[in-house]
Amino acid sequence: MSLTKYIVQTLLLAAVSLSPREGLVQEPNASREVSCPAVLESIDTAGSVKDWSAENARMRRPVLRISVLQKSAVGEEYDLAPDSTSNHGNVYQQIWSVPHNTELKTYLRCRYKNTDTTLLTELGVSIRQCEFKFTADAHGTVLDPKQIRCF
Repeated sequence: MSLTKYIVQTLLLAAVSLSPREGLVQEPNASREVSCPAVLESIDTAGSVKDWSAENARMRRPVLRISVLQKSAVGEEYDLAPDSTSNHGNVYQQIWSVPHNTELKTYLRCRYKNTDTTLLTELGVSIRQCEFKFTADAHGTVLDPKQIRCF
């Protein structure tokens, strides 16, 4: 019998924001800066496997990258490409202009290292731009997020 294991995210415990002014709750039309929580804490559990007992693990996962996207009323998602990307050596900056002239709502999705769990918040109408600054390796893989903010 082969051992199969899958991880289920069961609980978001706490998050520490890159911007100390911000928490996880985002008012859709608030006029403030929005940023991803720097760390996602979760409890991983293994699925049931015959003749094995599972031990839950508390994990701290750092933020890795972001997506700016729009969603339709029926839940269809459309990832937006950055409007500009620049770099100085291996430090990159991506900038998105946040559209508000459509019937679609715009969101910031925060992605974390070694998990499929994401955090998603709607960007209010006062948010006009998102910036993501990071270091990357020669292949473009994000190594170290430096700044994430939507304002």
